[in-house]
Amino acid sequence: MGLLGNLLAAAENSSTAPASDASAGIHQGLLDHVLGVVGNPATGGLGGLVEKLKAGGLESQVSSWIGNGPNQAVSADQIQSALGNQHIQELAQKFGLPPSEVSSHLSQILPEVISHLSSNGSVPDHGAVQSAIGLLRGKLFGG
Repeated sequence: MGLLGNLLAAAENSSTAPASDASAGIHQGLLDHVLGVVGNPATGGLGGLVEKLKAGGLESQVSSWIGNGPNQAVSADQIQSALGNQHIQELAQKFGLPPSEVSSHLSQILPEVISHLSSNGSVPDHGAVQSAIGLLRGKLFGG
């Protein structure tokens, strides 16, 4: 089961994450940030993120996430390179983490989110993304 599946299962079994599980809290914070980016047309939404990752050298991996087959893995270094050092630094500062840890978390989160939101094999339109994000947030964050 992937990260998103694990978070959904945890959300169904408990209304709050255990306070001692700092990693889960970081994952949820970064997941919430990613959902905000893919749901925001001003940032290009899901399509903009997909294009940025593809342009950053991850075309094969991203295509697998959108497709119906297994997701290809991506490394923290590949994510940092594709998104850019400045973006990773900003997230690191926001979450109080080293940039390498942010990239590591994103290397797990992005394939899951993109795969989940494009489960029909293509990048959906903004309305469908918004609807899916609302459902995910409701299950993961209770609202």
